[in-house]
This record gives sequence, structure tokens and C-alpha cells, in this order.
Amino acid sequence: MVEIITDQSILTRPSEDINALEYEEVFQRLEESINQLPSAVGLAAIQINIPKRAFVVRYEDKTYRFANSTITFREIPQNDIEGCLSVPGLSFEVRRPTHIKIKDDINGEQEYCDMLARIIQHEHDHTMGKTLIQTGKLTKE
Repeated sequence: MVEIITDQSILTRPSEDINALEYEEVFQRLEESINQLPSAVGLAAIQINIPKRAFVVRYEDKTYRFANSTITFREIPQNDIEGCLSVPGLSFEVRRPTHIKIKDDINGEQEYCDMLARIIQHEHDHTMGKTLIQTGKLTKE
């Protein structure tokens, strides 16, 4: 079983850029790991102790890969409840835009909306050293 990092001193450090030569190994580990976690919808490399700016999102039977992402546009913020593998058993209210544009080294610039946009932003935050503890308000212990 995959070990998810919960140590905030590791998770709150911004990750390093990933280079194209690292894609195969890092994304293979990410996808193998998320496949062991049936309820997971996203996983950032730092959560499996790889301090690289890479993450995967699994949504509606599709897997998305992101490398060195930057969010270039955000609009229509909305509050919703989120959980995280790195803070198990806790829920947080988080305000996030429901419409984003994100640019990365694999996909170029793409638009995402609603739940998929929320998941992408959550995982992107991990690459920047942000967790729900910094971005949300605890709702349940």
C-alpha cells in the first residue's frame, strides 16, 4: 500500500520543477499510487515524497497529468467542503474559483470548471506548499 505523507513540515515546502526526463518515472509512481487509493480523485508528487511540481487527477474515468502548472485565470469563487489524503479524517471549508485556466508543460493552457477545477486547484496547491490547513477552515474533526 502506498504511504501518503502527512508531515506538514514536508508538505508546506514548495516543490521543485519537474523536467521532461523525469516524467515517466514520476507519473508512473503517481498513477500506481492513486490506483491503490480507490476514493482518491487527485494526488500530488509531494504526497508520495517526491518534491516535484507534478500531480495527477482522476475524474469521471479519465486521468489528467500536470507538470509545472500555473493558474492563469480564476473566476466565480464558491465555498465547498474538501478533504485530503494528507490530513486524514478532517474536512475543511475552502473558497475556490469554479472556473480556471491552467497552463502546464504537458497540456499547454486549458480551461476547467466546477468540481474538476476544484480538484485541480487542490492538487496545484500541494505543488506550491499549501495544504488545506492553510487554505481552508476546519469544519469537522
